[in-house]
Amino acid sequence: MAITRTVKSLDRVRRQAEFVLDRINLSPVSNELAGTLAYGQQRALEIGLTIAQDPELVLLDEPSAGLTPEETKLIVALIREITTDKTLLIVEHDMDVVFDLADRISVLNRGTIVAIGTPTEIKQNEMVKEVYLGNLFDPNSAQGG
Repeated sequence: MAITRTVKSLDRVRRQAEFVLDRINLSPVSNELAGTLAYGQQRALEIGLTIAQDPELVLLDEPSAGLTPEETKLIVALIREITTDKTLLIVEHDMDVVFDLADRISVLNRGTIVAIGTPTEIKQNEMVKEVYLGNLFDPNSAQGG
C-alpha cells in the first residue's frame, strides 16, 4: 500500500514540476543541471521554485539584477504572470521594472520612506526626483547621485 501511494505521489510531483517548467519557459532545458543554465534561466528557475509552492505572498529581491535588457523583459513578464491574484513585495533598483510591476510603491532613501504612491504619483513626486535625480549631474555633489 505504501509503495502504491509513493508512486502516485511521484507522478503528481512530476506533473507539477512539468507545469512549472512550462510556465517559466524552461521545459526545453528540463534535463540540464541548474548550474549549467544561462544566468537568466537560473533566475527564472529561482522564480519557478517559488511559484511551485503556490504562495499567496511572493517576495523578490532584485529579480532583474545582472540580467540583460531582453532577459529583464522576460523576467518581468514571468513575474507579472505568476503573481496574478497574489501579493508581490519586490525590492528593485531598476525603476522601469518597478513601474511595470507595481500598483503601489514605497521609495526609501537611506532607510527612510520618502514617498508612497502609485507609479504615476511616484514619477511626479518632487522629493523622489530630488533624492534620485537631483544631484545626478552635479560634479560638486558629495553623493554623486
